[in-house]
Amino acid sequence: MNTSPEAKAALAWTHTARFLTTASQLDQLLHPSLDPKAPKEIIAKGLPASPGAVSGTVVFTADEAEAEAKVGKRVILVRIETSPEDIHGMHAAEGILTTRGGMTSHAAVVARGMGKPCVSGAGAIRVDVRDTGPGIAPGDQERIFERFRQAGDAQAEKPSGTGLGLAISREIIQRFGGRLWVESVPGRGATFSFTVPTVKGS
Repeated sequence: MNTSPEAKAALAWTHTARFLTTASQLDQLLHPSLDPKAPKEIIAKGLPASPGAVSGTVVFTADEAEAEAKVGKRVILVRIETSPEDIHGMHAAEGILTTRGGMTSHAAVVARGMGKPCVSGAGAIRVDVRDTGPGIAPGDQERIFERFRQAGDAQAEKPSGTGLGLAISREIIQRFGGRLWVESVPGRGATFSFTVPTVKGS
């Protein structure tokens, strides 16, 4: 038996860790997780209803999740909220995402019981589209969303297009309660971003 001071200290830390570690922390260690150093692009945020990390094709109905899983595809079931009628799809899916609900919602409770990752309450999605073009001058970054207006209208070589695409896109996104904007530094390209709530409709 090793009775050195180092061994006694290690034993003491082991006993201490047993009391400081919660059941939920142990549960998280038993599930896959994302590499914190891996590149990632966040498009939505929600509550960590059930731990784990998965990847797969997004499906929007339980029947579709079950059908896709039967042919060997990995799917993530995305619903506004789940109900008992969705159990077969939840069982077939690798993970579940809902736009409503919290830590005690149907999706959260069932997913934890199944040992499947679940994110609940992800009520909005953000998409960024980047280009490496000449960029957009600060004075043009808002006017390009006006109808029949384009960046660089005053230049000798006018851009192609009608100047309607961005205006129509912004109007559609705003109708759904979202927002569309651009961030750009001349000579460094531009990033067009939009957010859309995902809790409206069905």
